[in-house]
Amino acid sequence: MEEINQEEIQHVDVVEETPKKRDVLKILCILSLISIGLTLFTGIINFLNGPLTVKELEKSFLTMNSALSVFGNSEEFELAKKIAYDRMTIINTKFYLHGTLNLITLFTGLIGVLLMLRKNRLGFHFYIIYSILSFTFIYFVVPIKLAAQNELIIGALFSAVWIFLYARQLKNMN
Repeated sequence: MEEINQEEIQHVDVVEETPKKRDVLKILCILSLISIGLTLFTGIINFLNGPLTVKELEKSFLTMNSALSVFGNSEEFELAKKIAYDRMTIINTKFYLHGTLNLITLFTGLIGVLLMLRKNRLGFHFYIIYSILSFTFIYFVVPIKLAAQNELIIGALFSAVWIFLYARQLKNMN
């Protein structure tokens, strides 16, 4: 009788672990859906509003400039502000290319997360494509010398963490 109880206990432990592991995948997908959804909503609104006028672009740059003035006015900082201004100008000039690439990237991520939520492994591959595109598509719009390297590194690290978290859940997908 003692052996049967131990087998029942082991069976109960196995049954209890499975939903917890699946819950992790569901939590990751919900967090990703929130992030991608909010970014997608903002991207669509911006895309529909169109590019900034020259006055709006100058105003946004002045706002950014005044916020960053607390860091001082060293030569390096002035160069970084000029690069940021040039980058903003180019992105605004190529607004529809930038917006289209951004929306394609976000829809790729959305498809990937929805597929993973349905336990489909193909979603993981879509998510990897989304992750890579999310921090590299800027290079299709802006010259390499104007793309911030720290954004690339931070984006790559952030994407790697999320890919790792999803990769650990592959065993729960078909």
